[in-house]
Amino acid sequence: MKKFIIAFSFLILFSCNSSDIKIEEISFLYENNNAQPSLVSNNGKLSLTWISSDEEMNASLNFRQFKNEGWTNPIKLANGNDWFVNWADFPTHAISGDKVLSSYLKKSDSGIYNYDVFLSLHKLSGEKVKEDFILNTDGFKAEHGFVSITSNDSEGFLVTWLDGRNTVEKDEDGNHKPMTIRFAEITNAGDIINETELDSSVCDCCQTSMTYTNKGPLVVYRDRSEEEVRDIYVTRNIDKVWENPIPVHNDGWVIYGCPVNGPKVVSSSNNIAVSWFTVSDGIPKVNLSFSDSYGSSLVAQ
Repeated sequence: MKKFIIAFSFLILFSCNSSDIKIEEISFLYENNNAQPSLVSNNGKLSLTWISSDEEMNASLNFRQFKNEGWTNPIKLANGNDWFVNWADFPTHAISGDKVLSSYLKKSDSGIYNYDVFLSLHKLSGEKVKEDFILNTDGFKAEHGFVSITSNDSEGFLVTWLDGRNTVEKDEDGNHKPMTIRFAEITNAGDIINETELDSSVCDCCQTSMTYTNKGPLVVYRDRSEEEVRDIYVTRNIDKVWENPIPVHNDGWVIYGCPVNGPKVVSSSNNIAVSWFTVSDGIPKVNLSFSDSYGSSLVAQ
């Protein structure tokens, strides 16, 4: 038996008081290898997904909730032997009402980074609503991943991901076209609607992050300019319209490759906080930006 240990913290948003932080170590005993945890807080309730895999590359995505001062018995949401299991690009999930939507990755062919995003929709009881359906329906053998999921205010879910459908083509200089970031809504029945491209040139393998505010969803990600500046950008959906992406902060970090280190955004009411890594001016550091206006302006700290 292998011990699966997750350390997590309860952090009151926008507080700098160390007494507000409580760290606990949670141990799980399972066979096989357990990794890629996704710990989510939804209205103060914790849930967890993780991948369990064996030496034959059989993998399963498992789900638990923290209730009554303890973790519920695990529920298997999906399994397969054709998954792309990776330290940098991993499953995530979100809860909306009595349903949980989870993501995981499947190889689309023998190419190392050719894989698709698959989703499974279940009730919290484990009852299947719609399982094992593909998010990116473009059909191209390319990289699709780095998913973020959040619940929609009305019903259903919001999803954003990196989509490499354009990278299979080359530009006039013979270079592969850049990675894109896309967005879609998932209904309570598992239908994919309102899919759109948010940015046509982003960093290839940095995690995305999304939050839902009182005014709508907000997405942050690592952009990529023609000059290879890879700063963090933000875009908001206001009144059902996506705004043009703008930099969270003009770091000016030029790097000729993906640092595999994306941003994180959280929100509480009209307050937004974004954290990210940069090596601008040759100095590695983690920056923070805050907004009290739904992300319309972000002030770096």
